[in-house]
Amino acid sequence: MKRFALFLSLALAVSSCSKDDDTASSQCMFDVVFSAQQFVNGPSDELRINHLTVENDCLTIVFSAAGCTGDTWKINLVDSESSLDTDPARRSLRLVLKNDELCEALVRKEVSFDLSILQDHMANSVSLLIVNSNDVVLYEY
Repeated sequence: MKRFALFLSLALAVSSCSKDDDTASSQCMFDVVFSAQQFVNGPSDELRINHLTVENDCLTIVFSAAGCTGDTWKINLVDSESSLDTDPARRSLRLVLKNDELCEALVRKEVSFDLSILQDHMANSVSLLIVNSNDVVLYEY
């Protein structure tokens, strides 16, 4: 019985450690979409980006748009599928919003995107230009 209790304690300890080691992608809400066509021609309903932060592998974007609740919005972070050969490399991304809500309230949302797919294994960082805010953030990995 003591061996079983010891085994159970060790199993729980290992299990709790592995939860702490989960990748940031499991904490991010969405993945980045790669589409030059959607970058240029995707929905461009009006929004205002209020704040950008990068923590671990997640880019968190706080933005506002007119709507009722924002529950029906379709949101993507779209990569242009190209990068500038600078140091660090620069990628252009656009927050794409499809908003069919007809209310005029100002709704504020916070979303996060997994950046790990943007990692260049020849470098340890990439500069991200969020074109509909004209802000540049540095993603270091």
